[in-house]
Amino acid sequence: MRNGNTDLGVLTARKGGLDGGGWVTGVRIANDGWMVARTDCGGIAGIRGPNATEWTQLFRFGENFPASEYHDKCMSGLNPTSWVYDVAIAPSDSNRIYASFLGFRWRSDDRAQTWVKLTAVRDQTETWFPDGPSRQGGTYIAVDPANPDVVVWCHPVNGAEYSTNAGVSFTPCAGVLAPVNAGNERRGVHVAFDRSSAVVGSGAAARTQVLAIIASGRSVQRSTTGVAGSFSTVGTGGPTVASSIEVANGRIFVCGAGGSRDSQLFVWNGSAWSQPTAGGNPILAMCVQARPGTPATVLAMSEGGGQF
Repeated sequence: MRNGNTDLGVLTARKGGLDGGGWVTGVRIANDGWMVARTDCGGIAGIRGPNATEWTQLFRFGENFPASEYHDKCMSGLNPTSWVYDVAIAPSDSNRIYASFLGFRWRSDDRAQTWVKLTAVRDQTETWFPDGPSRQGGTYIAVDPANPDVVVWCHPVNGAEYSTNAGVSFTPCAGVLAPVNAGNERRGVHVAFDRSSAVVGSGAAARTQVLAIIASGRSVQRSTTGVAGSFSTVGTGGPTVASSIEVANGRIFVCGAGGSRDSQLFVWNGSAWSQPTAGGNPILAMCVQARPGTPATVLAMSEGGGQF
């Protein structure tokens, strides 16, 4: 695969087995090659090692997940709290996984061999629908690239919260505006860390400094002092709705969700927003992602598989 003149390496297909449908969305890859993903229909999530040939489901009732958590509407398309809304793996420690499942927040410290419930009260509402308009977007949960205990959790109604103790407690992100959801376009709140930004502290005190958040109906907001810093609006003329956000080398990339799944790509270059073109035409894409380990390389992809 190539991005212009940049070689992105060889992509190898692997057998599925997630028992979901539609697109495989929200693929997250740790630094050691372990990855997690979810399907956009059915909200099923899976994990795969760097040398594995098949995926393994993250949640298996009665095996790695308490059978007592099962209820009669589990896996029902009519129940918005039944599926995996999002899943994230810590870039620096692939043992650590966070997920929103059955309307609750969960954490695994052993690559999904066991799970710990982080919230005693279900925090999903009917506007947080894993099979709704937001299913192809993300990311909604993001782990600090330098610290697996630091995580940002976005909610489609309430905004964003962060934890610095592996999800034991959460604090609202300072200055982040709650989304304004129009009609059925509940795109929620998206978050991304800049893996190339400075890290302050070490070990349990390590904090990646730059991250950005965009809430539906709001402008992009950014913190340059980590998750506990204050978020402020980034420039003017940028997107106010998103299907995907990425931050790399100080630049912010947003696929602004419009009437179609593929939408105009917006780029913040550090001083102004622009809408780049390719061959004289606007770049329309569904998702955007920096290459792990090479943040200067950013790939935007359309619903039909077009690459920019």
